[in-house]
Amino acid sequence: ESNANVELVMTERVKVHQSAILAFDILPIGQADFIVATGGDDNAAALTCLGPAGFGFRNIIPSAHAAAVNGVTFVAHSHNTAENAGTFRFCTVGGDQKVKKWTIAVSAQMDQMGQLIVQNMEWNEVKDDDDVPTTVSDAAGIITFGGRCSHKHCMVFGNGIEIFEV
Repeated sequence: ESNANVELVMTERVKVHQSAILAFDILPIGQADFIVATGGDDNAAALTCLGPAGFGFRNIIPSAHAAAVNGVTFVAHSHNTAENAGTFRFCTVGGDQKVKKWTIAVSAQMDQMGQLIVQNMEWNEVKDDDDVPTTVSDAAGIITFGGRCSHKHCMVFGNGIEIFEV
């Protein structure tokens, strides 16, 4: 047992939303890089790259919901190394009682040190079947979990629980 003091030192701060971040999820990519998805009280969702050098490329989806984004969760990702491209899919839930599925296309390259350099992120407009209502009032968040036969599900929680197949 150690009685040594542990010192916390802030290394970097980045403002992503107008005010508070209400939800986040992190997806590891590359050797030491991550995509951080956030939802805020400004009704926006955002993806931000985080690597050894700190925060990098960011893409914000303004007005992702008609109310605060209370939950965000990654549901799938794929990559094509030959084309230096990838696709990230994530779901959000907001105070507007909507569950939305988003697709983000990413262009990136590895530098000589093996660090991922994101060059571009584009989000695709939500299609009708990617925008569904939830009966969970006061939705507080959303998580992803696996099901039978490799199916993925999202669980919305708040004043009750509801499950969606993704």
